[in-house]
Amino acid sequence: MKKTFIFLFLLFFCASSISKTDKPDYYKANKNEFEKVQEYIYAESILDDFETTAYSNDNLRFSRDGDRDGVLSISNKFPAPVNNSKRYLSVKVYAKMGDKFQIIPANPIEITKYCKTISLWVYGEKSAGELSVMLQDSAGINHILNLGSAASNGWKKISTKLGPRIKQNIDYPENKNSIKILYIQYRATNRSEQEWQYFYIDDISAAVRYKYLDRESDGW
Repeated sequence: MKKTFIFLFLLFFCASSISKTDKPDYYKANKNEFEKVQEYIYAESILDDFETTAYSNDNLRFSRDGDRDGVLSISNKFPAPVNNSKRYLSVKVYAKMGDKFQIIPANPIEITKYCKTISLWVYGEKSAGELSVMLQDSAGINHILNLGSAASNGWKKISTKLGPRIKQNIDYPENKNSIKILYIQYRATNRSEQEWQYFYIDDISAAVRYKYLDRESDGW
């Protein structure tokens, strides 16, 4: 009886020690493994790197009438330090707080794989505003997703996640998924009077993966 009591005490002590010391390491290790799996499953797909696409003022739209002005051009002076970039989009708008400008892609942008995030590189040389992206999901519903502030002292990458409200056609492998980027939107947030604001955009990309295949389908 005494031996049994001692054995149970030691078993309880060991279990308590494991729960206090090993558990955090266990979760940390599994979290790292999960992140590695995520990185393995998803690949970055470049949607527009501005190396060959041509942009002009025809690709710039104002959300409302008034004293609005802007200039779009391709530049090569300060490309983003990514993917051996040589060219980027230069944006210059005359705006006050609340003004919105839409940058229409020079070529249609469609994502046909399952998409987790959309990102772009931005350099807000003289900017007081926020960037967002207008998506059209596979059901034809439009969504505006916030990317973040354009202001920065150098190039930075900003991203937005596609939540469950963004319909993606992944229920059946044989169906084509289609998500379209309709435009990139800039909303001025400056507290001063109307002024010229500058920022640059490079490498619009998406984290994507193939849809999971159904082993029981006829096409497997």
